[in-house]
Amino acid sequence: MRIVTGLASVVLIMGLGQGAAMAQQANAPAAAPAAPRTAQRAVPKNAAEIILTNARSGAVVTGLSVTSAAGKSVATLKKPLEPGKKITIRLPKNSGCTFAVNASFSDDAEFDQTDVNLCMDKTVRFTD
Repeated sequence: MRIVTGLASVVLIMGLGQGAAMAQQANAPAAAPAAPRTAQRAVPKNAAEIILTNARSGAVVTGLSVTSAAGKSVATLKKPLEPGKKITIRLPKNSGCTFAVNASFSDDAEFDQTDVNLCMDKTVRFTD
């Protein structure tokens, strides 16, 4: 006994004898494989963390301020970040996605970037 699925197969079985239906089904083209599902990563509505990477040679990150779009300071650097090191800083819940990131370095350089979307990319990399 064979289990057949699909409306067209049911019509064939009902209208033809069992042998004819099986022959008709054998001659039918194979069903096309289902299209692969593409996994789309949902973009969160709030950033959870920021990963800071100091890729500058010889300059230590001495200060950091992360400010939300509402103007609230949400993260600071607790200790200097040496060259070649990285740290993860957790952000408060419901802080949003858009931030201003300001950093200062031991060689008197500064980094000031507004409208940083930490929901799309949570990594901030300081380079020379």
